[in-house]
Amino acid sequence: MHGDNPKPLPPHRAAPTPHTESLRRQQARPGTDAVLLARAAEEETRLNAALSIARLGTFDWNVRTNEVFLDERSHEMFGLPSGQPVTAFDIFGRIDPRDLERVSSEVQTAREQQASLETEYRVRRPDGTIRTLVSISNAVAGAEGELERMIGVFNDVTERRRVEALLRAERDRSQDILDSMGEGFVLVGPDFQVLDINGAALRIEDRPREEIVGKSFWEAWPGSAEAELGRLCKQAMAERLPGRLVHEYVWPDGHKAWLELRVYPSQDGLALFMRDVTQQKQAQEANAHLAALVVASGDAIMSFAPDGTILTWNPSAEQVFGYSAAEAIGRPVSILMPEDRAHEPASNFARVRQGEMVKFESVRRRKDGSLFDAALSLAPMRNPDGEFSKYGL
Repeated sequence: MHGDNPKPLPPHRAAPTPHTESLRRQQARPGTDAVLLARAAEEETRLNAALSIARLGTFDWNVRTNEVFLDERSHEMFGLPSGQPVTAFDIFGRIDPRDLERVSSEVQTAREQQASLETEYRVRRPDGTIRTLVSISNAVAGAEGELERMIGVFNDVTERRRVEALLRAERDRSQDILDSMGEGFVLVGPDFQVLDINGAALRIEDRPREEIVGKSFWEAWPGSAEAELGRLCKQAMAERLPGRLVHEYVWPDGHKAWLELRVYPSQDGLALFMRDVTQQKQAQEANAHLAALVVASGDAIMSFAPDGTILTWNPSAEQVFGYSAAEAIGRPVSILMPEDRAHEPASNFARVRQGEMVKFESVRRRKDGSLFDAALSLAPMRNPDGEFSKYGL
C-alpha cells in the first residue's frame, strides 16, 4: 500500500460491469439512437452470460477516487458484503500478507506505465478460508492522457491449483517409487518422445535428466534408430508385444556398456527396463576363456560341490583317470581315492573352506583300479558375491 492512495488490484461493485456503466452513460445522453441502445443492451446480456459461464468476476477501479465497483461474483470471491461500497483499501486488505508486497509492486508498475497486468495471489476471507485468484486488468486513460481507471476480471483458480498440487504430489510419489527401483526405467510416448526416466537409468546414462526427457528416443540415444535396439522398440510399438535384448551401446562420448533391455507396450507407449550387465558380460567372457584353457590344459582339472560330488571334468582328467565326463560328473570324489586315503578329501576340504589353497602329494586310483602318484592343488571357488561355492582341483 502506498500512503493515502493505495495502488491496489482491480475490483467492481455490486452489479454493474464496466460495460453496464458505459451503457447507462449512453442512455443518459440526449438523442441516443434507440436501435444502438438495444444493440448495446443485447451485447451486455451476452457479456454477462459469458462471464457467468466462465465464473469470472469483474471490477472497475477509479484510481482518482480509489472507489472500486465489483459485480456480485467479485464480492463473493473477496468475502465482501453485497452492495457495500468498496475501495482499493478493502481489496488490498484481503490479500494474503505473503503476496501483498509483490502484488502492490506489480500494480504500482502497471499504473505508472498504464500497462495491462495479470497476476496471481491468495485472498484471506473473513470466514478464514483462503482462495487463490488471478486478476487481469487493463489501464484506461482519461481525456488528458492520464490514468483514470483500471478495469478487468477476477478468476478464482483455487480448485484448479488444489488439483494441480495433488497431481504434483502424485507425480512426485510415482517418481520416488521409480527412483527406488534397482533397475533403470524409461517411459516413451507413442511418438517415441521420452516422457520420463528414473534415477537408476540416469546413473547408467551418467548425464542429467534434461538431456533426455522431452527429446525423441532417437535423439536421446543417437544411432539407435537403425540398430538392433531401434528395431526392437519399433516392433514392440507396432505389434504391441514385449521384447528383450542384450547389446553393447556406445554413447557419443565414446564410453560403452552392455545393457539388458526389456520392452513392454503400455497405454502411454513403451516402458523400457534396463540393467547394466557389463560386469556379468565380462565375467561370462572370462569364464569362457577360462573354460577354453581348462579344456586345452594338459593337467587333469575338475571341481567338486561342497559335499564332494564331482561337478566338472576336463578331457585331461578323462585321460588320467580313465572315466569319461559322463561317467565322473555327479559321482562322489571317493571313486578317485584308494581305500587307505579315504579320509583325505574331508580334511583338505575343511582347510579350503577356510580360504586356504592346499598343495600336496598323494596317491589316486584310476577307473581300472590301478594307483598312481599325483601332485595336487586344491583351491576355493567363489560365486559373483564372493561367497564360497565349490572346490577346484
